[in-house]
Amino acid sequence: MFVIGLTGGIGTGKSEVSRILRGFGAEIIDTDQIGHDVYLPGTAGFREVVENFGDEMVAADGTIDRHKLGGIVFADPQRLRLLNAIVHPQIQERVDRKLIAAENMGVHVTVVESALLVELYTSRETWANTINEVWVVTAQQKTAISRVQERSGLDEGAIYARIRSQITDGKRLKHADGVIDNNGTLGELRNTVAALWKKRVPQSL
Repeated sequence: MFVIGLTGGIGTGKSEVSRILRGFGAEIIDTDQIGHDVYLPGTAGFREVVENFGDEMVAADGTIDRHKLGGIVFADPQRLRLLNAIVHPQIQERVDRKLIAAENMGVHVTVVESALLVELYTSRETWANTINEVWVVTAQQKTAISRVQERSGLDEGAIYARIRSQITDGKRLKHADGVIDNNGTLGELRNTVAALWKKRVPQSL
């Protein structure tokens, strides 16, 4: 099985790239969705977040208020490190299980989509065995901010805080086997992804 690690900063368009790759037949593992699952009521992640950040993190519907939690951790690097220490190991474990399941099912290409892919995987001994290639999606900061505002309603200050909490594109690109520029139209993005797929994914799979 050929595994692509798809990463990029907030608002660069990773999810759109994943949709295109799914259309080519790739299995998608979305770590953002896994992160949502880690917080679900009744899970260890839910309990640890409440224990460390307080009952006020629980919304009226009984779930973790991710916007409120985000406002706290993205304004305080120490609190962000605490949250990451709670969540990241659980995300990694679930990703590993999904990769094993995909390989057992005979999936040819799997994409692990994660904004924090470089941070999560470069320190792991299984890095070379887990992911075959890293593809980085890039976009101009003003474009990324506009996209995030449109989908989430966050103000610029909150978005900048999230951008500052992540590593820079320069650091991501040091690990990149493929780069996807997403400053243009959707059609241009599809063409870029298709060309990278044809060039980098073994056609014998």
